[in-house]
Amino acid sequence: MAGQNFDFIIAGAGSSGNVIARRLIDAGKTVAIIEAGPYDTNPDITKVYDLGKLWHSEQDWDYRTLPQAHANNRELHIPRGKVMGGSHALNATIWVRGAKEDYDTWAYLGCDGWSWDEVLPAFKAIENYPQGDPETRGHDGLLDVRSDYETNPLQDAMLEAGQQAGIPLNEDYNSGNPVGIGRIQANVKDGNRFNTWHAYLKPVADHDNLTIITDAKVQRVIVDGDTVTGVEI
Repeated sequence: MAGQNFDFIIAGAGSSGNVIARRLIDAGKTVAIIEAGPYDTNPDITKVYDLGKLWHSEQDWDYRTLPQAHANNRELHIPRGKVMGGSHALNATIWVRGAKEDYDTWAYLGCDGWSWDEVLPAFKAIENYPQGDPETRGHDGLLDVRSDYETNPLQDAMLEAGQQAGIPLNEDYNSGNPVGIGRIQANVKDGNRFNTWHAYLKPVADHDNLTIITDAKVQRVIVDGDTVTGVEI
């Protein structure tokens, strides 16, 4: 790889790396994306209910915290993805935007561009959520979001019990108001995990402007003055 040049090099094919790579390719740029782990050939990645099998696997960086004083001095496991798809290949696929008030507070405190009304178009552009109100939810994005998946009777019982306990039903906790109880919205497609690798980059994996390098860890960023000129793997 020493003699190859690209317009952009992206370190990590996780939740954001795949999206950035796709946007750059669509803009006509040449891109190399470098992932420390392999392709997502482990079958346990496919079914979300198997996510526990991925913890401590070859696809997990297997990070641990320092001993936590308020957790009986335990070191807690933090699973992070080392595979195409990154941590989006190991998580529970739950899609949560957050509360409108949080974004508006960030903007109020000086984070220009981060108000709810300003980030909403980006949220809508990302997702394909056909059940949602088009005023607040995207229907044409590349990343599938679903709440009409097959559920376990226990999940349905928990939803009913929450309402019986006085918690209001929230049909769409991603509309800006997360208060209440509702059915989980998940990144699944045809019952299987569907992450940013599947949605954004895998469909264009053979594009002439894209080079995918797996099983390669970025050791350092090469800087010349105030300009990044490459990476060492």
